[in-house]
Amino acid sequence: VLISVQHHNSFLSFSALKNPPHPFLPSSKGKQQNMASNTTTLPTYNPGDISWVLTSTAFVWLMIPGIGYFYSGLSRSKNALSLIIISVLSVAIVSVQWFIWGYSLTFSETSSSPFIGDLTNAFFRGVNNSPSMGNPKIPGLAFAIFQSMFASLTPALAIGSAAERGRILPMTVFIFVWTTIVYDPIAYWSWNTNGWSKRLGGLDFAGGTPLADGCAGMSYSFVVTYIILFLMDKIPGLSLRVDIKTETNGIDASEMGESAYYHIDKLQGDPAVTEFTHTSS
Repeated sequence: VLISVQHHNSFLSFSALKNPPHPFLPSSKGKQQNMASNTTTLPTYNPGDISWVLTSTAFVWLMIPGIGYFYSGLSRSKNALSLIIISVLSVAIVSVQWFIWGYSLTFSETSSSPFIGDLTNAFFRGVNNSPSMGNPKIPGLAFAIFQSMFASLTPALAIGSAAERGRILPMTVFIFVWTTIVYDPIAYWSWNTNGWSKRLGGLDFAGGTPLADGCAGMSYSFVVTYIILFLMDKIPGLSLRVDIKTETNGIDASEMGESAYYHIDKLQGDPAVTEFTHTSS
């Protein structure tokens, strides 16, 4: 009996050495488990919801240069172009900030803090692998782009308070810092499921905040904005307020130089444009 058992064990060991399992290829059982897990975790999206969110994204994007034209129409002509450019720059600056950490600070699902998110989704990590927080039928990437338009629109609205008095380069720095410190926490309070206002049952439809949330957001925004402007005024070259000479000459000519009106002067010197202007008049 011992001889037969030893012979049987040696045969098994020999067959295992002859046909060893491949270390990099999964077994059939592992393949079945992976297929089952993929089928169970695959989200189901609604094409109609995705199309409407992308359409709404385009509508909100059109509001941003529209605000620039609105402010330029209310200001003097020598400051009109700078207001339009700052409004358009708001989209570029906030889009970079939103990609780096803005979206993660606002809509991260792993944060347990009632005031601010974490950096789990920084650089859009894992955003396209799961449904969005707003609607499980919409992918996270489409929701992130949609929300970035609101984040870009908000500092563009604040540009009107610095019309004809704010410098362009410090304004870009202010937009980046203000979006990170002011907009992202307040949006987290209202729109993230872990925010303190959301936990209390507050509903925010892009402006319809409850009284407590609105007062807290206004107070927080006022204090932090004042601190940001105070610190920027102490840093050489980042003072947002222009001097009296620049305000008299206009921000377009002082900040942008002759290139601001190069195309306008070129069109005015074109004979075809001049003839068309006289004919229409």
